[in-house]
Amino acid sequence: MFGKAKKQERKLGTAFDRLLNYTFKKDEDMDTQLLDLADILMANRPILVNFEEITSVGEVNHAILFLSGVVYALNGVVYRLGEETRLFASGEAFEDGTIKKYIKDFGIDEQ
Repeated sequence: MFGKAKKQERKLGTAFDRLLNYTFKKDEDMDTQLLDLADILMANRPILVNFEEITSVGEVNHAILFLSGVVYALNGVVYRLGEETRLFASGEAFEDGTIKKYIKDFGIDEQ
């Protein structure tokens, strides 16, 4: 009869408006940065990640694999937008079409 009132999720603009540009910091702990990015992805915020500061191929691969696993769990997609840049987004982030448009405008064919 009396239950908790559900909070209405407040959308902050389009998925493109919520897009976070992130460059890994070489002087900070990689795992801490990855966990922070996972939390952001789970909050339905797409992330454009730049790996240029990371010199270790193993660390780059570790980061891509970890974030790809998070995206997979969220029914999302990873796009390679450059040599050192990847776009990670949940499936829900693609619903409004703004991320798809960004990828198309970037010159990438959808997967």
